[in-house]
Amino acid sequence: MSLRLNIILVFSFLLLQAPLHAETLNLKTPSKPLKVKKKYSLGGQLTLKDSVEGGKPYFSASATWKPDSKNYWYVKGTARHNFEKDNEGFRYSWGLGYDDWHKGTWTVQLNNYETLKIGDGLKIKKAIASIGYKIDSKFLNEKKLSSTITFSKPIEGDPSLSASLQWAPKKYWFIKGILVAPLDGGDIGYNYLFGYDDWHPKSWGFEYSNYGSNQLDQTNFSKGRFALTYKWKFK
Repeated sequence: MSLRLNIILVFSFLLLQAPLHAETLNLKTPSKPLKVKKKYSLGGQLTLKDSVEGGKPYFSASATWKPDSKNYWYVKGTARHNFEKDNEGFRYSWGLGYDDWHKGTWTVQLNNYETLKIGDGLKIKKAIASIGYKIDSKFLNEKKLSSTITFSKPIEGDPSLSASLQWAPKKYWFIKGILVAPLDGGDIGYNYLFGYDDWHPKSWGFEYSNYGSNQLDQTNFSKGRFALTYKWKFK
C-alpha cells in the first residue's frame, strides 16, 4: 500500500470520528439558540372600595414591578377614579423600596399615599419614609400571630413609631391591629382591619380597613372602608 493511500485512509478515519469527539467534548452546535429567561416580575390588583359612611366609592388599579422576581426591591403605582358625578376625577399614588415578607427581615420604603392629580408630579415632600422589622418569634408563630415594628417619618412632618399585631386563625383570614405612637409627644392612637387575603394571582379577597386614628377607648367603625380585590400577574 502506497504512502499516499495510507494518508488518505487515516485522514478519512479522522473525519468520520470528528462528530463523535465533538459530542464527547460537548462541542456540538445547538440546533436552536438558547433563550435567556427574564428575571423581572409584574403584577398588581384591582380594587373596588366604598366607605362605611357612604361617601365617594371608587375603583383603583395598581401595578408592582420588580427588576428581579427572586428579590424584594419594587416600584409600585396606583391609579384610581371615583364614580360620583361630582367626583375628583383621576388620581394616583406611588411607592418604592425593599420589602421581604419573611419573618426576621427588614423593610425600607418610600410611599406617597396622597391622591395626586395629573400635573402634581411625585410630590416628594408629601411622601413618607419608613423602616420596619418583621419579628420572628416562636411564641407568636405557635399562636398564629405576626408582628412588625415600624419607624415612619414624613418628609415634611413628625416621626412616629408603630407596632402591628396580626392574627390568622385560618389560612388567608386575618385580624390586624396597629398601634401608633407619635414621637413628638402626641396621643397614642390605633386602627384596625380584618378580612380575607389570598396572595396568589387570579384570586379574590375582601377586607374592612379603619383609617381613622382612634383613641384606645374608641372603635369608630364608620371611619372605614370595605374593599373587594382581585389580584393579577403579567409575569
